[in-house]
Amino acid sequence: MKRCNACFRYAVGKPTYCPHCGRSYDVRLCPRGHASPRNVQFCSVCGSDNLSTAAPPEDLLARASRLVLVAAFWMFGAIAAGALALAFLRSLDVNALAAPLLQLGVALALLYWTSTLLPGPVRKVGKAAGRRAWKAVKERQKRP
Repeated sequence: MKRCNACFRYAVGKPTYCPHCGRSYDVRLCPRGHASPRNVQFCSVCGSDNLSTAAPPEDLLARASRLVLVAAFWMFGAIAAGALALAFLRSLDVNALAAPLLQLGVALALLYWTSTLLPGPVRKVGKAAGRRAWKAVKERQKRP
């Protein structure tokens, strides 16, 4: 969705021209569709002087309001995700999960440590085999 800075209306999708006032959005376009900066008089590719009228640049207040809305959206999402994570963690039985999580952490640490001790060529072969296995899994998921 795009907002025209000339007529202040919104257009669905990503159109080249505003469907309400006919201005191009951020650039001046020649009849062949080449994009040129808004301050030029001739097309920078073909030299045509028949360029579209660009809408004025976005003003400071519009930029600030858009920034505030985006920040508020992300803050709300982060707060909601944090609340859900906290609710999930409070519902867990920590005493029952402590031993299996500790065992998993020790196993992963040992696996990482042993993989760093392997010689370079063996490590490369292992990486290549892992990549091939991952690629096969991805291809299998794509099949119906």
